[in-house]
Amino acid sequence: MYTTIASEKSIEYARKLYKNSPWYKEMIDKMERDLREISQGRLLVPLERGIAFYETCPEDNTPLIFDPFDPSNRKCPKCGKNYTGFEYYLSWVRSFHFWLSEKTAQFGILYAIKGNKRYSKPVIDIISQYSSLYLWYRHRDNELGPGRIFPSTYMESLWLGNLIIGLSLVKDSIDAEFINKVKDNLFYPAVYTIMDYDEGMNNRQAMNNYGMGSVGFFFENPRIIEYSLEGPHGLFVQLENGVLDDGMWYEGNNYHWPTLKTLILLSEIANENGIKIYEGKYGDILKKMFYSQIDSMMPDGTFPSRKDSEYARNLGDYSSLYEIAYMRFMDEHLGKFLASIYAKKSRSDNEWYSSFSMREDIPSRVNEKSHSILMPATGLAIFRSDKVYSYLDYGYHGGGHGHPDKLHLTFVLDGVRFFEDPGTCNYLFKELFWYRSTRAHNTLIVNGKDQELYTTGKLRFYGNIEGFQVVSVQVDQGSAYPDSGFRRTFVLTDNYAIDVMEGFSGKESIFDLNWNTYAGVDADLSWENSYSFGEEAGKEFIKNAKMSHPSEEVLFEFKEDGKKLYMKSIFEPGDLLLSGKTPGRPSRMDWGGTILIHRKRGRKVKFVNVLSWSDIPEIVNINETSMMLKLKNEHHRILINTSKNIYNLSIERDSKPMIFYGYNSKPKETYKTTRVKSSLISTFTLYRGLRNKIDIPEGVKILVNEDLIRDGNDFVVKESEHKEKQELSKPGIIHLTLIEKGEKEDLPLSIREPLRIKAFVPNLSGNILKIHFKNLSPYTISGTLELDVNNNPHKQEVSIERFRNAEYEERLMDFDKELDIKVNVKTKVGRFDYNRKIRTAFALKIPTSPSFNGDWSGWRKENPLLLIYKDQVRHGEREWAGPKDLSGKGFLNYDDKNLYIGLSIVDDRLVLYGRWRKRKYFTEEKRHLFERMYDSDSFQVYFDVRMDENQETSIFTPGSFGFLFAPCMRSRKIAIAEICSEWSDISAIDGVWYPTDSGYDVFVKIPLDVLGIRSIRGEDKIGFDIILNDNDGTERRNQQMVWSGARGGRIWLHQQYHFPNLFGYLFFQGDDR
Repeated sequence: MYTTIASEKSIEYARKLYKNSPWYKEMIDKMERDLREISQGRLLVPLERGIAFYETCPEDNTPLIFDPFDPSNRKCPKCGKNYTGFEYYLSWVRSFHFWLSEKTAQFGILYAIKGNKRYSKPVIDIISQYSSLYLWYRHRDNELGPGRIFPSTYMESLWLGNLIIGLSLVKDSIDAEFINKVKDNLFYPAVYTIMDYDEGMNNRQAMNNYGMGSVGFFFENPRIIEYSLEGPHGLFVQLENGVLDDGMWYEGNNYHWPTLKTLILLSEIANENGIKIYEGKYGDILKKMFYSQIDSMMPDGTFPSRKDSEYARNLGDYSSLYEIAYMRFMDEHLGKFLASIYAKKSRSDNEWYSSFSMREDIPSRVNEKSHSILMPATGLAIFRSDKVYSYLDYGYHGGGHGHPDKLHLTFVLDGVRFFEDPGTCNYLFKELFWYRSTRAHNTLIVNGKDQELYTTGKLRFYGNIEGFQVVSVQVDQGSAYPDSGFRRTFVLTDNYAIDVMEGFSGKESIFDLNWNTYAGVDADLSWENSYSFGEEAGKEFIKNAKMSHPSEEVLFEFKEDGKKLYMKSIFEPGDLLLSGKTPGRPSRMDWGGTILIHRKRGRKVKFVNVLSWSDIPEIVNINETSMMLKLKNEHHRILINTSKNIYNLSIERDSKPMIFYGYNSKPKETYKTTRVKSSLISTFTLYRGLRNKIDIPEGVKILVNEDLIRDGNDFVVKESEHKEKQELSKPGIIHLTLIEKGEKEDLPLSIREPLRIKAFVPNLSGNILKIHFKNLSPYTISGTLELDVNNNPHKQEVSIERFRNAEYEERLMDFDKELDIKVNVKTKVGRFDYNRKIRTAFALKIPTSPSFNGDWSGWRKENPLLLIYKDQVRHGEREWAGPKDLSGKGFLNYDDKNLYIGLSIVDDRLVLYGRWRKRKYFTEEKRHLFERMYDSDSFQVYFDVRMDENQETSIFTPGSFGFLFAPCMRSRKIAIAEICSEWSDISAIDGVWYPTDSGYDVFVKIPLDVLGIRSIRGEDKIGFDIILNDNDGTERRNQQMVWSGARGGRIWLHQQYHFPNLFGYLFFQGDDR
């Protein structure tokens, strides 16, 4: 009982290690020296609750000093500025609470190993203080979940786990009375708060499980243990469904590590209590998580800064976790990797949590050379050679931390990062929007808009022959962009690389290929030193924009750290080259970045670039599928046939055939040296519920392996060895393993819904519900359509031809506050369902403009829009106290020229725009006007009037609008700003506000032509939404209500966070008075 991270056996092992291993003795002695001064006096627990605020300098993103003994010392080590003020103090308090929990654990470690009572006393004292205070701290709902000490549940969980580890290591110094006291006043109340807030498959839930599980094991509480291990999103579920097949956590490299740390800590605790997590399938998954980071590691030992990753974080920082992995798995590869880390740092510089899980000896030989690798589940194709490291990122989006960056290329030469993914910066910085944009990545952007979120590309080909490495990946039409797709093929040889990006669209479009670099750039070009990006994404982060009009090949020279990279780009008449300065590396944000944008127009375009580093190849000729390069006395003919996946390189030296590399093609007999690999990695698609045929190459043996994936609604149909159909009750994916000439290649077999269903009411086209079917399979799907709208069922036979679309229409009847749409198609092989609930509001016709003097005369107030429900409240800085805290009623009227919005808002405390603020998120020259408006009592209004294929998509394109309104202090005016879109005349919008006994009323007039609406008929519909922002006297808004529904969402700092696919419907009703 009372065991967490170390049993008596493990403690005894650590004591022997301390006596026998100098490096371990130095590690523990360092910990003791650090704690000795602290143990001289008493560490007092702060009475304040911490907040999340700036942890880095707002000017240069450098981490601020944290001095646990001086909260006023928040200096930037780079610029020297000291950031003082109450918000920075509360930020220090947050850090101090967590620091105190880690010191508690460290005191416990020292006591366990050395047995000195001076180290058990601080543990008991700190936990006793928290036990007396914990229920006194106010329970608050926060943006990232409830807590008392911290502004998020996951921070509270980490803090809790550290405290209980410290307590478990001094258990022989405490009595039953003390244990019961801290259990009832601290640990159990904290667990129940955490348990009440399930974060699903988010990385933060792994931290919650660690906090709960550590308490559960200490007190031997089976309910808490079971919940943390086997609950809806417990350890086992997260391992099975959150880790991709190649070992990467689905949210990307950066969130891989905090997730893995807490998965390991909970596994360690379970292991010490007799549950052998490291054995069997869960151990295999954990081991793969360590391997995946080594597999993707960059030449300088950092992991790729993909998605929301910290820039250039070194894998050596995680040596403590690799120590635990080596201890548990005894894997030679992991041990050698540790040896390579300790060639650059001391083994004694490890973290406290590995103190009981370190082997005495590790291999002395460092890791062998890394090789190219395909990580198909993550969607990374990594190429390595003696001089080059590169990857194409095409795969899994990464949840809320993913970036719209599909088919991004990173290219490192001789250790210099010439083209790379920047990762991200501090979440509080405005530049976050740049690093999270498509424009900041080396990929394609269409019509000036970011790629759609949650886009996933697919692998078309991967081949790895030394000297000729090829990958081809694609994003289909309708994925990143409604009508456009793109394909990228990258070829790496010993002397050069070829990059071919193809864009295709159903209509004339603008395609931009972005190249972002932090190196110096030189090219012999004539520039026009002015260019306006208009309404294009990322425009505010590109300075000193200029343009050029090349019509033939251009040679770019990139220089950094004494190294050079050359890039020949093929330009054609009508192409445009744009360039400008960008924010630079997230670690500096010094506007040291340069962007080159190659722009083409058309329905089908191709960008061709040749990168080289020694001899610059001469491009002799180029056509649709091949190109000829000349290097000194050699001619290189490269065939790139992406439609048939045929790729080869033939080299002639002094007109004599010398070398042939090929995929899916054979060399001529005249070649003296031949290296041929004819097998092909491709992706097959199976369709759920249908009989699928797969053609397998002759002579290839198939092993079918079932492997569960992270999420989804698919039911996998497979054939067993006895040819019997089996349906899996869990979502899944089937892998084929091809065995050819003794080699294995994993071929992903994706499972796909054959029928895509969408139900919507088209904008400005009456109240007609359309059911749109898209058959994605090569089979005709026939069956019975059952449609139920607000309990009004209908049936109809339908048949959708293969690869075709079909539509069914239904006139809407008898609906009020909501449309509840249920669609299912019953076929012989299965049933396909679609369900959607859409909140509805009504605009009522009036003959003349209503009153704006606050008395509501002239307004029709029947059937109001309501903001009063708990499901409309987003998680914020505090818990919603009910309608008297924040709520509202909305009245929408219209005439032939204008839409009128009247809101009666209940707010128990008004904080108006224009108030004096002690602190700003940004310096004045960096901040936008509307950022202060968000953090006042204000409201956001959204419209989607689009009638094209973009209607109800998640991206803002012309025809979708967002406006921010904020009542002004010392006047009746309303400040107005456009958000998400910048294509309307907001000067034509008018509004006033008036205080009331319970809050305030607002009256807004929006001309219909501002929304691009020429005329409205009764029964017409548009997309619509309203969000209320509430500030009750804090530094920023702390509550939000979303009329269409919060959907479990959170308030995000000083930014709009809403999308057109989430809007409700606004119907216009005629004059029936």
